[in-house]
Amino acid sequence: MVKEEPRSKSTLSVYVYEPQCHGCVVCVRACPTKAIRIRNDKAMILPDLCVDCAECIRVCPQKAIIPRVSTYQDLARFKVTALLPSPVIYTQFGPEILPNEILLALTKRGFDYVFDLAKYCEWCNLAISAWLADHPEVRTAISPLCPVVAHLIAAKFPDLIPNLVPLAPPREFGARHVRRFLRRRLGLDDRDIGVFYVTPCPAKMVAIDQPLGLERSYLNGALGMHTVYGDVLKALKDLTDEDRETMIFQASGFGIDWGAGGLGLAENTLVVSGLSETLEVLEQVESGRLKGVRYIESRICPDGCLGGPLTVENRFLSRNTLRQLVQMFGAKPRARLKDITSLLEEGFCLTNREIKPNIFRLDPDPLEAMKKLKKVDQLTSRLPGKQCAVCGAPDCRTLAEDVVLGRADLFVCPLYFRLRTWGRRKMKLSEIVDKLELKVLTAPEALEREVTGVYTSDLLSDVMANSKSGQLWVTLQGHVNVVAVAVLRELAGIVLVNNRTPAEDTAAKAAEENLPILQSDLPAFELCGRLYSLLAA
Repeated sequence: MVKEEPRSKSTLSVYVYEPQCHGCVVCVRACPTKAIRIRNDKAMILPDLCVDCAECIRVCPQKAIIPRVSTYQDLARFKVTALLPSPVIYTQFGPEILPNEILLALTKRGFDYVFDLAKYCEWCNLAISAWLADHPEVRTAISPLCPVVAHLIAAKFPDLIPNLVPLAPPREFGARHVRRFLRRRLGLDDRDIGVFYVTPCPAKMVAIDQPLGLERSYLNGALGMHTVYGDVLKALKDLTDEDRETMIFQASGFGIDWGAGGLGLAENTLVVSGLSETLEVLEQVESGRLKGVRYIESRICPDGCLGGPLTVENRFLSRNTLRQLVQMFGAKPRARLKDITSLLEEGFCLTNREIKPNIFRLDPDPLEAMKKLKKVDQLTSRLPGKQCAVCGAPDCRTLAEDVVLGRADLFVCPLYFRLRTWGRRKMKLSEIVDKLELKVLTAPEALEREVTGVYTSDLLSDVMANSKSGQLWVTLQGHVNVVAVAVLRELAGIVLVNNRTPAEDTAAKAAEENLPILQSDLPAFELCGRLYSLLAA
């Protein structure tokens, strides 16, 4: 890893609640960066590989993966608290509940100040438009607003780091401006002011703890949208006509739409949402296939932040509410570029820290990394090449990497264990016939073949896919097709269980192909147990 400090579990956006985890591997298969393993029947997250996409939260059938966000108790640390809710919250209550009513309801929850982040979204969008106009040399600029996209670029597409627009996201832009306002108005020290964000996804919490591109975050925490939703519903009922005379909402539909990114900031803007879709587009940018696109607005969640895992409303209904709000308040920004010119000139919106690559490496030393890579290749070739995740890793190559890094043992793969144990001892077919008292039905002259293992299945397609040359096939199938499969897979022979007798054409074809067909009066379970004892001894 190219990192100044290793990342700890406490800085992840999610954690595994082990009593609820069944080790079902669904999250292992869904993780785009292969950051999850199953150990001792419980999921574990590797911090150095996680990019906080929260895909594991979406897919976990047991709801055992929990977002890490702030709580109301965190507010008590400050003399004054301010809240900046994501504009996505305006889409959670239907078009009949206006944004200003939602902001007013939030003031009833104990915050000293509530600000309209949609206004700062407009400011940030104007700043991005200005930056794009001033930097035509960046041919395919990428939005810096979704922290997961930035983490993905640092981890998997480091060559695209220069394409990220070096501007702080609206939540940081707004929090910094709010702090300046409150310091001047109240004369407080910055440490006495707590500024919190209402987030649709847990990745924003990580962006606060470890902000990419910023030396520090101007936010003190993030409350989950699912946490404040019920409080807003209750508070809405208590709003008076006098309350409604206070106007907090100051934006237009241009700011409200920020979470979906659908309005575009430049000609040839590409709006992308969803994990697999974002990965596909980034791959195309990296390979130079999207040169005609000027700017990419990318969100990792489906339908952008409207589909964040901490939202409450169905994202399709949220999209419908958003469309109506944009029509109601207009798609043109209320803010103008000249309103924030002074902020732009003093670099108020700019990032102040270089984003470094976070590429997974087997070893910091290039020579050692090459040696380990060679060992990974060797181990991978010895594994069955599946993506079953039974071993707790998403695929065989990842398991090989874990073994090389000391995170796992090859024998956690049950297929590898079977191949190794059954390959320890080779026996001639004639020895097996004698020891297990098998009846030879065809090709007695071929009993000097060596048996390297046993494969048991009655499904021909399974045998075609998974059996190995030299194995003895245990089955109850006696039709002629078993001969074709056995010959094709170069099997040592066939054993029919439960005294099954092959069809006449099967016996004739086996004799023609010099393939031994044997017969046992034992059921498959007992016969395989005895074969295992012979070959694994």
